[in-house]
Amino acid sequence: MTENLMAQWQVQRKAFNMKNAKAINAMHELKEQVQQAEPTEINLRLLVEIFCMLYMYDEAYKIFISVMDVNNKKEIQYDSLLDGQSTKCKAFITMYYSGGN
Repeated sequence: MTENLMAQWQVQRKAFNMKNAKAINAMHELKEQVQQAEPTEINLRLLVEIFCMLYMYDEAYKIFISVMDVNNKKEIQYDSLLDGQSTKCKAFITMYYSGGN
């Protein structure tokens, strides 16, 4: 079972795109599968990786939404979005603006 979950993780990780709701939902489904699996060290490490990816997505999305000009539907400049963010958030925002993967 662990090998199957690891294989799914590799596929999901490579296919993860925060602009694609299906990819996000698939990652949540994988998280649930891993949570239900036997709590081996490998499965727990895998669960941490999945939680980190989903957490970074959630944080980046909150940052992205919080800096939008709702009245004009205009996004602020990329450089301004990076100001004051953690390294993980910067990496995630950069990935978003570069088109994902």
